[in-house]
Amino acid sequence: MIGGFGNLAGQVDVWSLKDLNNVEEVGKFKSYCAVSQEWSPNGRDLLTAVLYERVKVDNMVSIFGASGKKILPKGFPFAELHFAQWQPYPKGTFKCPNIKQMIKEA
Repeated sequence: MIGGFGNLAGQVDVWSLKDLNNVEEVGKFKSYCAVSQEWSPNGRDLLTAVLYERVKVDNMVSIFGASGKKILPKGFPFAELHFAQWQPYPKGTFKCPNIKQMIKEA
């Protein structure tokens, strides 16, 4: 993942690095003003958040698929959001995501 967060425009590009001889773009999207980001335990989705510590307005959580599809269409707003993360799962709970399928979804 390559992205511009914080004061940058929020453009995020997701790349597959599974085969370094064949690097492929999986998807791209924008997450304006996000200062926090975290991959989901299943490796398919990305949670971004606008946190109160850096931005005093428009605090929200957004969820995107690696292909760039916005899973939470309007985001989930908060008056003050100080922290956001996925619920943790033990390693090995989820299978490795199918990169080819994610590229088709883009």
